[in-house]
Amino acid sequence: MNWFSGLFRSRPAPDAPAPPPAVAVAAAVTPDKGLLRRKPVYDRHWRIVASTFTVRPLPHADHVHDHSQLDLEILLYEVTRLVQSGHYSGQVWLELPWERAALLADMAETLPGPVTVILHGEHQLDASASRDVLHLLRKKGLKVGVMLDGWLNQHATLLADVQLLMISPASPDPALLSKLVANGRSAMGGGEIWLAAVDSQEAAEAGFQFGVNYVSGKVFANPRFTPAKLPGEFIKLNHVLSQLRQGADFSLLANELKTDPVLSVRLLRYVNSAALALPNPVHSLEQALAVLGQEKLYRWLSLLLFSSSNPQPLDATLLEAALTRARLMELAGAGSTISSDSLYLTGLFSLLDYLLRVPRRQLLEELCAPAEVIDTLAGRQTPLTPFLLLAEAAEGDAEVDQHVLDGCAIEREAFARLQFDATLWVLAAMAG
Repeated sequence: MNWFSGLFRSRPAPDAPAPPPAVAVAAAVTPDKGLLRRKPVYDRHWRIVASTFTVRPLPHADHVHDHSQLDLEILLYEVTRLVQSGHYSGQVWLELPWERAALLADMAETLPGPVTVILHGEHQLDASASRDVLHLLRKKGLKVGVMLDGWLNQHATLLADVQLLMISPASPDPALLSKLVANGRSAMGGGEIWLAAVDSQEAAEAGFQFGVNYVSGKVFANPRFTPAKLPGEFIKLNHVLSQLRQGADFSLLANELKTDPVLSVRLLRYVNSAALALPNPVHSLEQALAVLGQEKLYRWLSLLLFSSSNPQPLDATLLEAALTRARLMELAGAGSTISSDSLYLTGLFSLLDYLLRVPRRQLLEELCAPAEVIDTLAGRQTPLTPFLLLAEAAEGDAEVDQHVLDGCAIEREAFARLQFDATLWVLAAMAG
């Protein structure tokens, strides 16, 4: 329950401690959390096992070498800050152009623990020099990966020197994907394969069937579920949410909660946690409800929809994704007249159909939420729609299209900061 303590803050998670002095960032650019981009990587059990980190393109240097070095310094600085904060403890994967590989080797001692580097982009070296670079990185203690492209297809012997192969096929053709995976596996003689930029859960599942180890991209898109009975836990919580929205007295709500001992204990534990810092302990449900108030209670109960008596690895992954959508929508809409609660709940509930494994239409027939939230999730155009589209687009491997940003009246630079604010907030909350 400790991770609930961070979910009701009105401000982003605090900045992490500064990195070691060895990471010296040039004064030309002040490091900024909006520069860093994080993408979760999933295994076949739908656990987030790693995150890839990149720096957004910046027009901050005229000389190519200076530009490359500065970008790399910023990337290492920001990743180190995040790891040192304690909010992120997963594997660190760095995506870098081939041209920066030698620079990374020179800075290897500043890396925050074990790191995997994935090289991509233009090949300015021949095959022999490229092999030397791969050997140098491995000698420095890095796990080395490469992105499969046309040049590597012609120099497939290099794949024997890498431990991770990234593939991102231009076509969703299953036959092509199967061939790429098989050829890559054969050329590597071992190692792991990462399928990037998938556009649906179906595509991700196909990748796993063909033997990939990891996937990333829009894995929570285009679900296909058949109608099923909603879990009893959902029905009970949804009933309490309905009573709460109708303005039921706290005494009535307390009696309803008492029928579920586990839920009662969770509520009392949260109210008495360090998050609220109450001067005296609370022992009754009625007191607990009064302390929380309607708004916080509704958010807390909504989060419990993602808990289960039989938790699966996917549940925690979905909760992180849903909270990220919720927080990003809330931050992105802060300058508008739209209710922050409606923004938050739309993002949170947008993945509830995945969690319950039921069609969204069936879920929305039962879910107790504001009408504009239901309408938005049903696909009807509302003031919330542009912000949901923004949150969904932010999960892709590519940068968000300008027209999506325009729909929310947000500049790209501001969005970059909001996106990482949301990421930090969720990581801090779940790590707590």
